[in-house]
Amino acid sequence: MTQSVGPEEGRADTPEVNAKVSPDDSSLPQSVSVALDGTSQASSRNDAIILAKGKDPNIARYVVESAAGIRIVTAYGSPQQAYESRTTFSFKSGEHPVSGANGSFYIEDSKGDIHGAIMAPWARDSSGTSLPTTYRWERNTLVQKVDVPASANFPVVADPAWNYTWTAKIYAGSTRDIHGRMHTCFNCYFPVEGAPAAFPRPGQLLPLVVRLAPGFPTNNFTCIFGAENFIPGEYGPAGNTIDGDFAFNFNSGPGHIDGPGSMISFDFYGDKKAPGDPKASLLKMKFVVFANITNESPGGVPQPVYLIGAKNTWAKLLSNYTSAVTGVPGGEGQFWSWVN
Repeated sequence: MTQSVGPEEGRADTPEVNAKVSPDDSSLPQSVSVALDGTSQASSRNDAIILAKGKDPNIARYVVESAAGIRIVTAYGSPQQAYESRTTFSFKSGEHPVSGANGSFYIEDSKGDIHGAIMAPWARDSSGTSLPTTYRWERNTLVQKVDVPASANFPVVADPAWNYTWTAKIYAGSTRDIHGRMHTCFNCYFPVEGAPAAFPRPGQLLPLVVRLAPGFPTNNFTCIFGAENFIPGEYGPAGNTIDGDFAFNFNSGPGHIDGPGSMISFDFYGDKKAPGDPKASLLKMKFVVFANITNESPGGVPQPVYLIGAKNTWAKLLSNYTSAVTGVPGGEGQFWSWVN
């Protein structure tokens, strides 16, 4: 992870944060540049946190880095007339935000490739109470609004975050098909020990564990199922679905080695945009996975090393599914492949 702070071009009084991420040697780097609107100065408090202040001493913005992205935390220290934070993205040519699952956004280019994800918004007061919050876009500026009741305990914090994504192209099945299969037998495809046979319910505690090898001690991966998003899609001429979306996410549960407040999101969506791909006509859907990991060394392993293991796990998910659809074991390179 590399990160720098400087004035945004054309707005000398507005700090800009530049982040570049490449979690493993086989992945292409992804980067983002954001201006912290409403602030006039920024300074690094340590290697992982940048503090930006504005005219109001009761509002501060923090940029917190991880191995896979940045969090942009706005802290309101006292009641305000309005609770809106503005973060302006310096998109490269062709980049633009597109709606993802469960309130998130992807940064997509003109080829349909994903250059990172903006996590769904959240906000809490100092007692830990969740507060209603929404995003809206004003051109390249992401505005997060928080509804703060009079009973809220201050400070109130709100947090959009940009994260690295792994994206794969899948040349078998459909969003409708994988939704049906995972609802029939979730642990037939989801490759983590302790996964239930039935598709999880919102709020369900999942006592997941991971071992380095059979017979080794388990690592705590207890999760709380968050939400599911399913858009069936339309049937094409051959009876297959040509679009649609199937996504779900987990939040870290008690003792999860990723740390409190961590999350992970999985998204299968139909997308025919694949310029330059010789197999574009065979493309059935894309798969995007991204996570926010609060623990810098989960299970004592540095995050970059840990992320390699995570990517290998989600490769098993794709292989499990394409093998079931095609009857051919494995399938990487033939029925699915990583984009990054």
